[in-house]
Amino acid sequence: MKLSDFDTLTFDCYGTLIDWETGIAAALEPLAARAGRAAGKAIGAEERVAAFGRREHEEQARAPGAPYPEILAAVHDAIARDWGIDPDPALARAFGASVPDWPAFPDSAAALRYLKRRFRLVILSNVHRAGFAASNEKLEVEFDAIYTAEDIGSYKPDPRNFHYMLERLERDFGAAKSGVLHTAESLFHDCATARSLGLATAWIHRRATAGGSGATRPVEEPPEVDFYFTSLAGMADAHRGEAAGAGRGGGCSRGRRGRPVNAGPGGAGPGPDPARIDEVLEFWFEDLGYDDWFGGGEAVDAKVRERFLALHEALRNCVPERWRATARGMLAAVIALDQFPRHLYRGDGRAFAADAAALGLAREAVERGLDRGMSKDERRFLYLPFEHSEDPAEQERSVALFATLDDANSLDYAVRHKVIIDRFGRFPHRNAALGRESTPEEVEFLKEPDSSF
Repeated sequence: MKLSDFDTLTFDCYGTLIDWETGIAAALEPLAARAGRAAGKAIGAEERVAAFGRREHEEQARAPGAPYPEILAAVHDAIARDWGIDPDPALARAFGASVPDWPAFPDSAAALRYLKRRFRLVILSNVHRAGFAASNEKLEVEFDAIYTAEDIGSYKPDPRNFHYMLERLERDFGAAKSGVLHTAESLFHDCATARSLGLATAWIHRRATAGGSGATRPVEEPPEVDFYFTSLAGMADAHRGEAAGAGRGGGCSRGRRGRPVNAGPGGAGPGPDPARIDEVLEFWFEDLGYDDWFGGGEAVDAKVRERFLALHEALRNCVPERWRATARGMLAAVIALDQFPRHLYRGDGRAFAADAAALGLAREAVERGLDRGMSKDERRFLYLPFEHSEDPAEQERSVALFATLDDANSLDYAVRHKVIIDRFGRFPHRNAALGRESTPEEVEFLKEPDSSF
């Protein structure tokens, strides 16, 4: 799948194009200052944003037909009560009117200008028309269509909003759903619902370095997305790369429906430089050793973050044929997608977000027999995505593969992982990071030694 497969980009605006978290934090500052004085502590920007994220959807669900300024005022009142002070009507009204003050992300306008020359651009937003009109001036582009909660009478993630958009696109532009790529930062408001309706999705992960879900609710099970970028500029650059590689066979494609984008057949076009294959493998197998791999902590995390964050993100979106063509390239890609995120996002659900992609590559490598020429350590890391899977069938295969290594310690770990999946159907030690609620049996299990990996 390539960006150029689509003719229409539909955008969430706030959090994706407009930096609403900066705007929200600034607009909540007067209330935070008052609450902070009462509590004897400062309430920082991140805490303000998180307070908003806990309350916004609740108010939208309570009053789906209410104008967005009224939703914001109600959220402001709820946050005041959460912080132990009385609501202030004047401050609530000011917060409700703050949308026009929220800034655009620095890359939005230029990226939109580029994309406008190649796609139909459409807004699907949870705000009111007047609020978006003010934001649109900052984005410096004319959108082909704008659909707001005010038009629809409900708020995302309600599927009604997406059905409305798709019906209007077909009626007004003759645009088919297959040509629409929904582009958003919020997994909760946008990507999960869009995915459930069969829309292709691009996640603009603005909070990639900050972590957490910020001003949106977390999702229990992150949805699969078709494209992953950390900025809109990155998306525009990816399209430029596709265009530059068009004569050489294009970029990465998706493969059969339902598989992660990285697990499908690759193209011969642009992607991470193959020269970085050696860099990954030398770093992992020469610069690091056993103690670093399985107990390196923050020191190793920092090295991975400094050298390989951008590479990991690029490979999440596209593992090109130049990497897939060789055993070394496949192994490097598996390490970048399976091992690196466990260092980049330790304790965060994003540590497991590329597991399915890594498993797809590992499965392909084994099916092609690429593991037969690898060293024992190299095979261990090629097989680890099977061990990390919460699918019982993959756990069976994990144990079978590790049994071929003649390494009792590695086999023991594989068996222990399988025992947990056989018992619980998932790894309970991931529940907190993924926002999953633990069962009473899992809570008791997690108190036992060696219950986590």
